Formats: sequence, C-alpha cells, structure tokens
Amino acid sequence: MHRSSKEIEVIKGMFGTYPKTSMTCLGKVGEYIISGGADGYVYVWRIRTRKCCRAMKVSDTEIISIGVKGKHIIFGSLNGRVKVCTF
Repeated sequence: MHRSSKEIEVIKGMFGTYPKTSMTCLGKVGEYIISGGADGYVYVWRIRTRKCCRAMKVSDTEIISIGVKGKHIIFGSLNGRVKVCTF
C-alpha cells in the first residue's frame, strides 16, 4: 500500500510522544488508529488531534497483529493468544 509523506509524518508525530514502547502493528477504525506495542499495550489514537485517547494492557507479551472487523478489534500476541475487544 502506498502512503503519502503527509500520512507518514502524522504517524511519526503521534508515536514520537510514547518512547516507552515500540509500535509493532497498526490498524484503523474510522477516525482512530490502533497500535500494538512491544510492551503488550494497545493504544487508541485520534487522528485529528494526534493524541492517545486510550491505552489498554491486553497481553504480557508483544502485540504482533491487529485486525478490524466492524466494531471488533482483534489482537494477536507473541504468546499465541488472540483477544477480541469491541470498539
């Protein structure tokens, strides 16, 4: 998928404020971006404001995949577990 430099700049600016984690995967739901990190947290970012509006600890290991299906967000972690949350 091709991304414009403007889109990449927005993502870098958003995640630059959270140095304690490294982003391992990314998903999009409406006006939000969902990121999974090496720290087992999932972060919900509002695109318009570039601010994190929610952080959830969903695993003791690295989040390695995010899937979105309607209002459901599916998280896969390094320990082989899958969790489903409603957005």
